[in-house]
Amino acid sequence: MVFALALAAGCRDPAPPVRIGQLLIDGALGGDGVELRRPLVREALQRALEQSRRLKFDAQQGEAILRARAVAGRAPPDATGWPVVVLQLALEERPRIGKPSAIETEAEVRGRSAIDRVDDLVVQAAQAAVAKVERLLVLGERPTGELLATLQGDDRELRLHALSLLAERRDPAAYQALVGALEDDDAQIALRAVGGLVALGDPRAVGALTDLTHRKSPALVRQIVYAVGAIGGREAEAYLFTVASGHPDPEVQRAAREMLKERGGAGASSIAAPQEESP
Repeated sequence: MVFALALAAGCRDPAPPVRIGQLLIDGALGGDGVELRRPLVREALQRALEQSRRLKFDAQQGEAILRARAVAGRAPPDATGWPVVVLQLALEERPRIGKPSAIETEAEVRGRSAIDRVDDLVVQAAQAAVAKVERLLVLGERPTGELLATLQGDDRELRLHALSLLAERRDPAAYQALVGALEDDDAQIALRAVGGLVALGDPRAVGALTDLTHRKSPALVRQIVYAVGAIGGREAEAYLFTVASGHPDPEVQRAAREMLKERGGAGASSIAAPQEESP
């Protein structure tokens, strides 16, 4: 909480606002007797952007794209519950170099009675979602040291975005923190850390990644296999050969064979794919 407040306050000069040239409402779906219209979502977002310091709608000169998807219904346990609105936002900026960067977030607002107006909930959701995009933008302006400090916090959204930013920056100073994040109980946090290590390309990461294979789910192990193959080196090739030869999960074996073939690893052609049993 303290760090989040520090991000909002800040003592540095604020960066110029991100100018949004297109506001696209990709979806507006109502259910359980709750009506949700695209014009309502657009109007609520435009009002939220007018109040924002970091985001401005500028159809003439703006280059960024803001995509929105909204869903409305009634809270569990049944369709007679209080209305709820979930608004997802994706901000796509055009960078000077490389591929477009994106910020994704969502806000959920629940009514306090069964007769609350969905219009009011959409306005609240738009304000909350825009505020979340703003704080992620602020995080992107912070030095690597502050991103590393964010990883030690409790805010999952900030931690995930910090990991994405560290992967983009490829700062070697992030190596130990990324290795530590591999052990996180949150699978998405661990997966982002894997991506960050691949971006760094540090051969030391191969050992840290392979150590996880006995403690993670097959789905994450497949991603580790691809990561190890992307980093490469003798240790990586030896690991891929071992996994392709005898890992208990056939999908993990297949991933290892793919990476060996892609890298032209020695002995890749000698590993036979498992035969399917006859009916």
